[in-house]
Amino acid sequence: MKEERMLILRLLQENKISAEEAEKLLTALNHPTTSTMEEKDIKRWNKDMERKLKDLGDTLEDWSKDFSKKIDGVMKEVEPKLKKVTQIVVDKTTSAFDEISKEFKKEDQCCCDHYEDECCDDECCDEDHDDCRHNE
Repeated sequence: MKEERMLILRLLQENKISAEEAEKLLTALNHPTTSTMEEKDIKRWNKDMERKLKDLGDTLEDWSKDFSKKIDGVMKEVEPKLKKVTQIVVDKTTSAFDEISKEFKKEDQCCCDHYEDECCDDECCDEDHDDCRHNE
């Protein structure tokens, strides 16, 4: 490591690198990497990373449980409202179909309140079922 420092200082002295670049290189030399770390340092670093990952996992699990509870609460609050809205839609749709059905029945209705298929053998009505002879 001493050789690397001397090289950096020589490059600085020869103006091949700036003082800022030299500082960055020297700082990098002072920070150990896994290749220059001793085995005990590596084990300590690994344990630290394992602890951090476990903490992160625990935090995510807690967040997930909390989120699930909140979603359940929202669903319990919204469900009755959705049921009510659904019932209103069903009722209004049924009512609309009933009205439409009544209009179709009016068109099929004979002049004497019989339906054309139940009409009294065309004896009481004219051809178009407009006038009932019983009503005369």
